[in-house]
Amino acid sequence: MLASMLRTRLLRSERVGVLVPKKIVMKEVAAALRKQGIDVETSDRMDFTSDLPKVMPYHSAKGITLDSVLLPALVTPNFHRYTPERIERLLFVAITRAQSWVYLSTL
Repeated sequence: MLASMLRTRLLRSERVGVLVPKKIVMKEVAAALRKQGIDVETSDRMDFTSDLPKVMPYHSAKGITLDSVLLPALVTPNFHRYTPERIERLLFVAITRAQSWVYLSTL
């Protein structure tokens, strides 16, 4: 479903970010999207002049803006180290990176 949503946003020529709770999740999501045939950049090597979707942890997204933000992996195990207040702040940062559209995904 994430790949489908991402393709839809890319067809609209939007700058898209896929924000995740942890770096390990970033690598898993990036690999899964590449397997679906979607080329992405991760925060390890990111070029903001390219139109490729950016996959990064919430912490790496502070200060950037994108047309659309996709937030997959919103499941409890990905947030077990954080207090409810910290989770709220992380999600606030992630959601406010979007200028027009946010996609939230969980199981």
